[in-house]
Parts: sequence; C-alpha cells; structure tokens
Amino acid sequence: MVYRMPAVFPSKPEGNLAICVTGVGASKGFSVLITDAVVNRHFHDTGQCFPLRYWQEPEKADEKQKDFYSTQGGWRENVSDFALK
Repeated sequence: MVYRMPAVFPSKPEGNLAICVTGVGASKGFSVLITDAVVNRHFHDTGQCFPLRYWQEPEKADEKQKDFYSTQGGWRENVSDFALK
C-alpha cells in the first residue's frame, strides 16, 4: 500500500481540505466533517476522508535532460469538471 498523505497534505504553504464521513459500522449516525490537516485513522468513527485536491511532484521527461520537466508539478483537482456539471 502506498502512503498518500504527503500528496494530500504536503509541506507547501497552500492548504488543502478533506471531507471526512462516518464509515460502515459507525456507532453514531451519518455525519460529515471538513478538515485542513492530517487526521487520525479513527478521527470520525471508522470514517473515510476525501481530499479536494492532491499535490503532484513534477516528472522528469528524460534521463538525458535532467533539468527539463515533461509534467508540471502542482495541485491536481479530485473533482472533475464532468462531476461538477
């Protein structure tokens, strides 16, 4: 399993938001919380978090061109334009 939290909450000056919902088998009814920080696995009673966006590091185009990046790094949205429509 790949640990993805550095992509969700990187050490960048800009922040990110995650929507956390209660999970299956929760002792309480359904509820939603929004956070701007890394949360504990049981933050919201067996819950699951869905980040608004994630940070992608730039990828190198070729080993010969070490200073050239084929993909610009930066924030990538998890909610597509298709989903918003």
